[in-house]
Amino acid sequence: TDSKQRQPAEQPAAPALDSKGQVVLYESPFGRAVRNLKMVSITSTTLTIISAPVSLFWSPAEIATAGKIAMVSTMSMFAVLTTSVLHLVTRGYVRSVTCSPNDASLFVDASEQDKHSAIAGHHSSDKADITITLQTVNLIGQSVFTTTPISKVVYPPQDKLFVSFYVGDRPFFVHPELLRQSPILCGLFPRLL
Repeated sequence: TDSKQRQPAEQPAAPALDSKGQVVLYESPFGRAVRNLKMVSITSTTLTIISAPVSLFWSPAEIATAGKIAMVSTMSMFAVLTTSVLHLVTRGYVRSVTCSPNDASLFVDASEQDKHSAIAGHHSSDKADITITLQTVNLIGQSVFTTTPISKVVYPPQDKLFVSFYVGDRPFFVHPELLRQSPILCGLFPRLL
Protein backbone atom coordinates (compact mmCIF):
# COMPACT_ATOMS: atom_id res chain seq x y z
CA THR A 1 0.00 0.00 0.00
CA ASP A 2 1.17 3.41 -0.84
CA SER A 3 0.99 5.86 2.06
CA LYS A 4 0.72 8.75 -0.31
CA GLN A 5 -2.72 9.43 -1.58
CA ARG A 6 -3.13 10.22 -5.18
CA GLN A 7 -3.95 13.80 -5.84
CA PRO A 8 -6.61 14.35 -8.45
CA ALA A 9 -5.28 15.95 -11.61
CA GLU A 10 -5.81 19.67 -11.64
CA GLN A 11 -8.62 20.63 -13.91
CA PRO A 12 -7.96 23.61 -16.14
CA ALA A 13 -9.92 26.68 -15.15
CA ALA A 14 -13.14 27.07 -17.04
CA PRO A 15 -12.82 29.77 -19.66
CA ALA A 16 -14.49 33.07 -18.90
CA LEU A 17 -17.66 33.64 -20.89
CA ASP A 18 -19.20 36.96 -21.85
CA SER A 19 -22.93 37.75 -21.76
CA LYS A 20 -23.38 36.18 -25.21
CA GLY A 21 -21.76 32.88 -24.22
CA GLN A 22 -18.52 33.59 -26.08
CA VAL A 23 -15.13 32.68 -24.61
CA VAL A 24 -13.22 35.79 -23.54
CA LEU A 25 -9.65 35.56 -24.85
CA TYR A 26 -8.53 39.12 -24.10
CA GLU A 27 -9.72 42.05 -22.03
CA SER A 28 -8.01 45.42 -22.24
CA PRO A 29 -6.94 47.16 -19.05
CA PHE A 30 -8.24 50.56 -20.20
CA GLY A 31 -11.43 49.56 -22.03
CA ARG A 32 -13.79 51.13 -19.53
CA ALA A 33 -11.67 54.29 -19.26
CA VAL A 34 -11.60 54.74 -23.06
CA ARG A 35 -15.37 54.28 -23.23
CA ASN A 36 -16.01 56.79 -20.43
CA LEU A 37 -13.55 59.30 -21.88
CA LYS A 38 -15.29 59.18 -25.26
CA MET A 39 -18.69 59.63 -23.66
CA VAL A 40 -17.51 62.64 -21.63
CA SER A 41 -15.76 64.13 -24.67
CA ILE A 42 -18.75 63.88 -27.01
CA THR A 43 -21.07 65.21 -24.29
CA SER A 44 -18.77 68.15 -23.65
CA THR A 45 -18.50 68.90 -27.37
CA THR A 46 -22.26 68.72 -27.84
CA LEU A 47 -22.92 71.04 -24.88
CA THR A 48 -20.29 73.49 -26.11
CA ILE A 49 -21.82 73.68 -29.57
CA ILE A 50 -25.38 73.93 -28.23
CA SER A 51 -24.44 76.67 -25.79
CA ALA A 52 -22.48 78.71 -28.36
CA PRO A 53 -25.44 80.85 -29.54
CA VAL A 54 -26.49 81.48 -25.96
CA SER A 55 -22.94 82.60 -25.12
CA LEU A 56 -23.16 85.27 -27.80
CA PHE A 57 -26.15 86.92 -26.13
CA TRP A 58 -25.10 86.46 -22.51
CA SER A 59 -21.58 87.81 -22.85
CA PRO A 60 -20.81 91.34 -21.61
CA ALA A 61 -21.95 94.19 -23.87
CA GLU A 62 -18.45 95.74 -23.79
CA ILE A 63 -17.11 92.92 -25.98
CA ALA A 64 -17.51 93.56 -29.70
CA THR A 65 -19.71 91.18 -31.66
CA ALA A 66 -16.74 90.08 -33.76
CA GLY A 67 -14.86 89.26 -30.56
CA LYS A 68 -17.80 87.25 -29.22
CA ILE A 69 -18.08 85.30 -32.47
CA ALA A 70 -14.32 84.62 -32.48
CA MET A 71 -14.40 83.40 -28.87
CA VAL A 72 -17.41 81.12 -29.38
CA SER A 73 -15.99 79.78 -32.66
CA THR A 74 -12.63 79.04 -31.05
CA MET A 75 -14.26 77.17 -28.15
CA SER A 76 -16.45 75.14 -30.49
CA MET A 77 -13.59 74.27 -32.85
CA PHE A 78 -11.37 73.26 -29.94
CA ALA A 79 -14.10 70.96 -28.60
CA VAL A 80 -14.66 69.36 -32.01
CA LEU A 81 -10.93 68.95 -32.71
CA THR A 82 -10.10 67.38 -29.34
CA THR A 83 -13.00 64.94 -29.62
CA SER A 84 -11.96 64.08 -33.20
CA VAL A 85 -8.34 63.45 -32.22
CA LEU A 86 -9.43 61.32 -29.27
CA HIS A 87 -11.65 59.27 -31.55
CA LEU A 88 -8.96 58.84 -34.22
CA VAL A 89 -6.41 57.65 -31.66
CA THR A 90 -8.76 55.28 -29.83
CA ARG A 91 -11.11 54.10 -32.60
CA GLY A 92 -9.28 50.79 -32.94
CA TYR A 93 -8.67 50.21 -29.23
CA VAL A 94 -9.87 46.66 -28.62
CA ARG A 95 -11.79 46.24 -25.38
CA SER A 96 -12.12 42.48 -25.73
CA VAL A 97 -11.47 39.57 -28.06
CA THR A 98 -13.86 36.63 -27.92
CA CYS A 99 -14.43 33.45 -29.86
CA SER A 100 -16.97 30.66 -29.84
CA PRO A 101 -16.58 27.83 -27.34
CA ASN A 102 -16.03 25.47 -30.30
CA ASP A 103 -13.05 27.50 -31.56
CA ALA A 104 -11.63 27.79 -28.03
CA SER A 105 -11.96 24.04 -27.51
CA LEU A 106 -9.37 23.46 -30.24
CA PHE A 107 -6.80 24.64 -27.73
CA VAL A 108 -8.27 23.43 -24.42
CA ASP A 109 -7.61 19.76 -25.14
CA ALA A 110 -3.87 20.29 -25.51
CA SER A 111 -1.87 19.81 -22.33
CA GLU A 112 -0.18 22.88 -20.83
CA GLN A 113 3.17 21.70 -22.20
CA ASP A 114 1.82 21.09 -25.68
CA LYS A 115 -0.28 24.23 -26.06
CA HIS A 116 2.42 26.30 -27.70
CA SER A 117 3.36 23.56 -30.14
CA ALA A 118 -0.30 22.81 -30.88
CA ILE A 119 -0.95 26.44 -31.61
CA ALA A 120 2.24 26.85 -33.60
CA GLY A 121 1.10 23.99 -35.83
CA HIS A 122 -2.31 25.59 -36.26
CA HIS A 123 -1.70 27.33 -39.61
CA SER A 124 -3.24 28.27 -42.92
CA SER A 125 -6.49 26.42 -43.57
CA ASP A 126 -7.04 25.50 -39.91
CA LYS A 127 -6.41 29.07 -38.83
CA ALA A 128 -8.93 30.38 -41.35
CA ASP A 129 -11.62 28.39 -39.52
CA ILE A 130 -11.18 30.34 -36.27
CA THR A 131 -13.50 33.32 -35.99
CA ILE A 132 -12.87 36.05 -33.44
CA THR A 133 -15.01 38.98 -32.35
CA LEU A 134 -13.28 42.27 -31.57
CA GLN A 135 -15.11 44.75 -29.35
CA THR A 136 -14.28 48.43 -29.80
CA VAL A 137 -16.07 51.68 -28.95
CA ASN A 138 -17.53 54.19 -31.42
CA LEU A 139 -17.49 57.99 -31.17
CA ILE A 140 -20.35 58.14 -28.65
CA GLY A 141 -19.09 55.32 -26.42
CA GLN A 142 -21.27 52.49 -27.73
CA SER A 143 -19.80 49.02 -28.28
CA VAL A 144 -18.99 47.98 -31.83
CA PHE A 145 -18.44 44.29 -32.58
CA THR A 146 -16.35 43.16 -35.55
CA THR A 147 -16.49 39.43 -36.26
CA THR A 148 -13.85 38.11 -38.62
CA PRO A 149 -11.95 34.93 -39.46
CA ILE A 150 -8.40 35.15 -38.15
CA SER A 151 -7.17 34.73 -41.72
CA LYS A 152 -8.46 38.27 -42.50
CA VAL A 153 -6.07 39.82 -39.95
CA VAL A 154 -3.31 41.78 -41.71
CA TYR A 155 -0.28 43.22 -39.94
CA PRO A 156 1.08 46.66 -40.86
CA PRO A 157 4.39 46.56 -42.77
CA GLN A 158 5.95 48.85 -40.16
CA ASP A 159 5.10 49.76 -36.58
CA LYS A 160 2.33 52.33 -36.30
CA LEU A 161 1.10 54.18 -33.26
CA PHE A 162 -1.94 52.45 -31.78
CA VAL A 163 -2.21 49.94 -34.66
CA SER A 164 -1.49 46.27 -34.01
CA PHE A 165 -3.28 44.86 -37.05
CA TYR A 166 -5.95 45.58 -39.64
CA VAL A 167 -9.15 43.82 -40.60
CA GLY A 168 -9.92 45.19 -44.02
CA ASP A 169 -9.13 48.91 -43.84
CA ARG A 170 -9.96 49.18 -40.14
CA PRO A 171 -7.07 49.42 -37.66
CA PHE A 172 -7.13 47.63 -34.30
CA PHE A 173 -4.89 47.91 -31.25
CA VAL A 174 -4.29 45.30 -28.54
CA HIS A 175 -1.70 45.36 -25.77
CA PRO A 176 1.00 42.90 -26.95
CA GLU A 177 2.19 42.29 -23.39
CA LEU A 178 -1.25 40.92 -22.49
CA LEU A 179 -1.26 38.55 -25.46
CA ARG A 180 1.68 36.68 -23.95
CA GLN A 181 -0.55 35.60 -21.06
CA SER A 182 -2.75 33.49 -23.33
CA PRO A 183 -1.36 30.62 -25.42
CA ILE A 184 -4.40 30.91 -27.68
CA LEU A 185 -3.68 34.55 -28.43
CA CYS A 186 0.03 33.81 -28.92
CA GLY A 187 -0.99 31.44 -31.69
CA LEU A 188 -3.61 33.71 -33.20
CA PHE A 189 -1.44 36.85 -33.22
CA PRO A 190 2.17 35.59 -33.47
CA ARG A 191 3.50 38.73 -35.18
CA LEU A 192 2.48 40.91 -32.23
CA LEU A 193 4.78 39.18 -29.78
